Amino acid sequence: MTSSLLQSHETYKGFSVLESKPIPELALHYLHLVHNKSGATLIHLKNSDPENVFCISLQTLPNSSNGVAHILEHTVLCGSQKYPVKDPFFSMIRRSLNTFMNAFTGMDFTCYPASSENVTDFYNLFEVYLDAVFFPKLTKESFLQEGHRLEFADPKRTDTPLTYGGIVFNEMKGAMSSMESRFWQHLMAHLFPDLPYRHNSGGDPKEIPLLTHEELSEFHRYFYAPSNALFYFYGDIDTRQHIDFLEEKLLSVAEKKTLSPPIQPQPRFSHPVQVEEVYPGKEGDDAVIGLAFLTAPVQDTKAIFALTLLENILLDTDASPLKKALLDLGIKQVDSYFETDLSEAPFVLLCQGCKDVSAEEIQECIFSTLRSLAKESIPSEKIQEALHSLEFSRKEIVQDSYPYGLHLFMRAVLPKQHGTDPLNALQVDEIFANLRLQTKNPEFFSLLIHTYFLDNPHFVTLTLTPDQTLLSKEQEAETMALETLQKHLAPSQSKAIVESAAALQTYQDALEKNSVDCLPKISLQDICPTSKKTPLEKKTTRHREIFTNHVVYIDGCLPLPKLSPEEIPYLSLFADFFSEVGTKQRTFSENLSFINGHLGGLDAYISTNTQAKDAREIRPLLVIRSKALFRNTETLASFLQEMLQQVDFSDTARLEQLLTKESVLLKNQIVSQSMHYAKSLARSGTTQGNYLYDLLYGFRYLQTVERLAKSPKKSALYLGELFTKWQKVVLGQPVEWIITTDKESYNSLEKNEFFGLTSASETKSAPFSKEDIPLSPQESEAWTIPSSVAFSALCLPIPQYLSPHAAGLYVAGELMQNTTLHREIREKGGAYGSGADCDPLRGDITLRAYRDPKLFASREIFHQAINGVESGKFTQQDLEEAILGVIQDLDQPLSPGAQGLNAYLKEQKGITPEIEDTLRQQILHLQKHDVQQAVSTIAPFESATWVSFASELFFTRENQGEPHPLPVKKIWNFIGNRI
Repeated sequence: MTSSLLQSHETYKGFSVLESKPIPELALHYLHLVHNKSGATLIHLKNSDPENVFCISLQTLPNSSNGVAHILEHTVLCGSQKYPVKDPFFSMIRRSLNTFMNAFTGMDFTCYPASSENVTDFYNLFEVYLDAVFFPKLTKESFLQEGHRLEFADPKRTDTPLTYGGIVFNEMKGAMSSMESRFWQHLMAHLFPDLPYRHNSGGDPKEIPLLTHEELSEFHRYFYAPSNALFYFYGDIDTRQHIDFLEEKLLSVAEKKTLSPPIQPQPRFSHPVQVEEVYPGKEGDDAVIGLAFLTAPVQDTKAIFALTLLENILLDTDASPLKKALLDLGIKQVDSYFETDLSEAPFVLLCQGCKDVSAEEIQECIFSTLRSLAKESIPSEKIQEALHSLEFSRKEIVQDSYPYGLHLFMRAVLPKQHGTDPLNALQVDEIFANLRLQTKNPEFFSLLIHTYFLDNPHFVTLTLTPDQTLLSKEQEAETMALETLQKHLAPSQSKAIVESAAALQTYQDALEKNSVDCLPKISLQDICPTSKKTPLEKKTTRHREIFTNHVVYIDGCLPLPKLSPEEIPYLSLFADFFSEVGTKQRTFSENLSFINGHLGGLDAYISTNTQAKDAREIRPLLVIRSKALFRNTETLASFLQEMLQQVDFSDTARLEQLLTKESVLLKNQIVSQSMHYAKSLARSGTTQGNYLYDLLYGFRYLQTVERLAKSPKKSALYLGELFTKWQKVVLGQPVEWIITTDKESYNSLEKNEFFGLTSASETKSAPFSKEDIPLSPQESEAWTIPSSVAFSALCLPIPQYLSPHAAGLYVAGELMQNTTLHREIREKGGAYGSGADCDPLRGDITLRAYRDPKLFASREIFHQAINGVESGKFTQQDLEEAILGVIQDLDQPLSPGAQGLNAYLKEQKGITPEIEDTLRQQILHLQKHDVQQAVSTIAPFESATWVSFASELFFTRENQGEPHPLPVKKIWNFIGNRI
């Protein structure tokens, strides 16, 4: 039975409906309510989506960089009044069918979102989150575990070195090792010198040890109240049901509390600010230069949308006028950020690869380009292109790492804490009708450019230069401070540190034995016995019928022909560059403008397609992805044909630009991508598919790009010749088209014979095979990066997907994480994360430790995890929770646009619905001995490949005294001979 929607001015159980309004362009209904007694806000985006989302959001304003908001976000999830268990958050991950669970600390907010397609499960999660957020235990021990603590290297011996521990402490050590984090923190500190944004809300490792448990508790008392909360819901559950639940579990006892005053405007500068800072890098790295303008308050929605449109015009593609001017200046990579989450929106330009370009030259280039645009006006076609691009992005139903409902929260609802009406971001048709009207004024953009850029003195120019000694200096300063502290410790103080470590150990051990039966759970009987089906019809093309909000997705899949081993490493560059170059009809600039103005996007990648029947077999495809609003489908079909037949790789200057751009991005993201590189490299010696993946997207890809970037002009010539040859050899292969859209749109396309898209190719080439991939064992090794904590992965081969042990192996990975890795590596060891990815389709199990202060200790824990499951050190409850975890992964929702291609690629891997159902049944009916037997098929631990990334200082310390130290290689010494 469906309840009618609450209407404006209606009241229900203490809530008043302030607004109730349909949003037809997004197929949802907006409801805004306030709880009269407490002042709590409730916003519901009601629609037919069964993936319901909730988010508890609170404004949290730090007054230092001690990480209080971030550490509190962790600590509230370590036990509450109703659920006094070790970590209800991680326990619920294992006891639910959630499609998403997390918590985020922003610069001025903390939010707790989760989602599920099961209504009972949804409310189980919501109840646990409510109790955690508003009634946490906040014990001293959980603060020491999650935040920071002093302890001796040997916790029982006062004569060993004093160290810092704590999950957030090590998380932020890893985070602040990256250039991006340093850039953003320095920029915000200088742009907002009088506002909370000047502080590092995640925590600066130098300041985190200053936070006390009492300050943490006080921060919670001040900010964590229903009066300061926004309760957000999305999905098909009735609004009254949410209210009933909130009233029963929380709001019936809630009182109104005085809120903290709103964030005041940042006093504006009378003169621009220029600053220089450093980031962890190596000798020879390029400077990074950024400019940030403080623009409008986010409540000024007209200005915010106008500036969003202007950003798209100026900087969306390499052909956009401001971005092109900066690239022509010699900058290798330009990115822009218009941040509308804050009370006032900064407009940020980040220029990377500024080897021969000064901050003054960049600043002059920006201002001269803006002056020219303000004087001469922006061409009408550029305005229309930008309007189309933004309209598409607002209408598309996306679901990448977040549910679509959470995307809408971040885009439209979160800014409400600063007084913005969410409707301003949800009413897409009205937004763009107003923008089109505004842009008819010939002075519109000129006034905008003058107001927020040319005549705005409140901007910061930040130059970040690399310092290869920065991390070692910071580590040395930390060590010296600890040594000084240790020298002056009284015996009673040393004893107290030992006792605190022992108390934490006792606390962790005691909670480990506590039953989690007080937590709600989903039972295995609640799980659908069959897998989700994604019907893919076989017509003239393949068709996935689904509502896509008037977007048509056209994906083309081409089998890779036989290529020489020497050519294969360049396949991913070929795919990346495909949508970034021109055609015989258009230059690359014209092509990028065309895509921006008529399509929703175009890109390509290589899918390796490891075969279900044998993990050593692969069927790689070039996948071309494209999308457009339905009204532009004919244009899209014609464009795809033109790209396949006439893509032009002869512009070597453009190829050189793309190559150097890719090199700069990879180098600057080396720390943030190190976990990915460690896993990919560790797996690369197991199967041809894993080796090919590393070659195209992993550590070997980084090596390839850096080798090419050593002589970019020569490399561009080589790639131009090779890719021109591939234009016929690769793009001439027969294309299988997969179209994902609603039935009416597809029928219309079929009636128009797909505008010629489906004409057959006559090219027939020898197919790509595993023999084309040279496979050799991967050695265990360590690679140096600027990070004081480690990113480590250990890999072992396992039986294949169709093995009778596949189900047991999937579940074994979850068991290893739940019973050993999380407890020993994260909770006790202080690493930010851990896991065991057991994938029979890929043919390996990979155990990982993320932002980890230890190396050999974690390797031993990996061994313990495997042995523990094989020897049966897990309960029936552990087994059921692990099964739930695997089912969660199997049932993850996909965005509408991804469903057709995903179904097709499963077919290409040999995974049929029948095979999926069989595997699901095997998983659901696993017994303890089945899992133990499956683990016994994993290769011997002694044969494991172990790869780690961290600083040279870290490896020197960890290798000391080890009988079998991990061989250390300097990451930038691997470049081979130039082309």
